[in-house]
Amino acid sequence: MSLRAVSVALGGIALAALLSGCDARAEVSAELRESIPKIAEFSEVATMADLREFNEPSADLRARFTSSGEVYRVIDSSIDRARIALWRIDVPGPGPGPFDPDPDRGFTAEELVVGTACASIERAGDTVTSAPFDCPHPLAARSPTTEVASWTRDAAAVWEVQLGASSLNQDVRWLLFHNDDGSQPRHESLDADAVVAVIKKARLSSADTSISVAVEDVAQEGSHITGLVRIAASAPEEVNTTKMSAATGCFVLDIDLQLQGQYGLWEPLNSARC
Repeated sequence: MSLRAVSVALGGIALAALLSGCDARAEVSAELRESIPKIAEFSEVATMADLREFNEPSADLRARFTSSGEVYRVIDSSIDRARIALWRIDVPGPGPGPFDPDPDRGFTAEELVVGTACASIERAGDTVTSAPFDCPHPLAARSPTTEVASWTRDAAAVWEVQLGASSLNQDVRWLLFHNDDGSQPRHESLDADAVVAVIKKARLSSADTSISVAVEDVAQEGSHITGLVRIAASAPEEVNTTKMSAATGCFVLDIDLQLQGQYGLWEPLNSARC
């Protein structure tokens, strides 16, 4: 499944939440708020020497949240304090929810809602505490993706960069494997200009996001095409929807036209340092 498909799936769940009513969201938010003191009891948190580790959570810390249908974004962090915004997807009311290992009853997507809350985690010596506090800014209505390395304020823009790269990979693969009329395998000739053209004509922005693409240092030697693709994105911050987050990602373009029939799940764009 592509990153864009994953995003649509996550968005669909969250959209169902928006249709479920304010009372249900308030109930899930209240339950989420009540659970915040338990964060300090997580072994991954209790032993954390630097609370800035919340910025890029380990696999175990991620699992602590995602196993309960939760995700967070860091509002701000330091060695001894981290403030985070939390989202939880759940079914309001008593009884097992969608993330219980063996729910007693089924549920529909329409029953799922998104609750939100904010938590302050503080360390004093060897003691870690966590407590709810009033979120300082409006939070995203939809539950953010878990598919980014850093759960920070710029995560929304980073996610858009990843989605943009995934979309460009699909566009370039289509170009390599199909003729202009859509038939395959491709027998029509290709060169670097055609590859660059399909990248530059991509339309990746949406109503509330902006994505630009630049292609640099393109070279072709025989059938081998190389270059650098720079994707810059901006999107509303998930911890403060009145502000925009920004991120830039760089990707090495590396294609051998002679091998186009053997690529399988190969991706022409690979992440690189800018």
